[in-house]
Amino acid sequence: MLNYKQENDYYFEEDYLTIAIIPVESFLKLC
Repeated sequence: MLNYKQENDYYFEEDYLTIAIIPVESFLKLC
């Protein structure tokens, strides 16, 4: 169960980084 939670945290962090990067790329394209 602990390993399963760690894997979920890892994937959650990956998704969060992707969500954070997309607006930044869009902002840079507008500039």
